[in-house]
Amino acid sequence: MPLVFSFYFQYISGLEAGSHHKIFQYKFLWLRLSNLTQDLGNSMGLSCAALFVLCFSTQVLGCYGSLFNLNQGFRLINTVLAIATTFFAVTLFYICSAAQCATQEVIIIIIIIIIIIIIIIIIIIIIIINVVQKDAEKKLNTSVYV
Repeated sequence: MPLVFSFYFQYISGLEAGSHHKIFQYKFLWLRLSNLTQDLGNSMGLSCAALFVLCFSTQVLGCYGSLFNLNQGFRLINTVLAIATTFFAVTLFYICSAAQCATQEVIIIIIIIIIIIIIIIIIIIIIIINVVQKDAEKKLNTSVYV
């Protein structure tokens, strides 16, 4: 990966200062960076999904194996399966808890933005009502004098 970045740095440093091709070359680099970040996001999503499937299947199989061999007493294999089941349950709980905290922070920000928008709308409505009321008072005052 460092070789790829060094290629891009050499590519940028080799550009001439006044060249009109510079814009097109930067566009190429920008589009490549955009493509790389999209691929990174897709691979992170797939990696997270694979981790969830692995943790859940290991937890289910470990729990099944631990309960299936329970009638034979507590042997080493039962203990290992119980520890694996507990470990993966805690791992899934931690990941889901962190995701919920991130979601709640986003929801709180969205709620604050909605409240600010509602307050701005109420202020605009109050201003409009005041302007209409003053206009109506002016019409009343002018009609009284006429």
